[in-house]
Amino acid sequence: MSACPRASMLSAASGVLMRLDAMTGIDTSAGNGDIAFSAAVDGTSVGAQSLALNAGTAGTVTVTGAVGGNAALNTLGITQSGGATFQGAVNAATIAIQNTAAGQTVAF
Repeated sequence: MSACPRASMLSAASGVLMRLDAMTGIDTSAGNGDIAFSAAVDGTSVGAQSLALNAGTAGTVTVTGAVGGNAALNTLGITQSGGATFQGAVNAATIAIQNTAAGQTVAF
């Protein structure tokens, strides 16, 4: 998994596509930081890339754009979160959700 530097402050510019080149992990769990994408997240080729997100038990995950809209992801994983919202379509062979904080929701 390749780490994304400065993940605790990661927020894509509106309308800009984030394209994954490999298995990519974003982990803000140490500070329970939020993870936000204000644009689409896409793979480079269908089924070849995965995205793992860990916002800790209090951090939230928000994705405004589509995930895997042009090139479907192999796996979209959420290891921990205080809830997650995906506002666009999500296209991945596998979606794995673990350890979402009690009483919180993951909405697609």
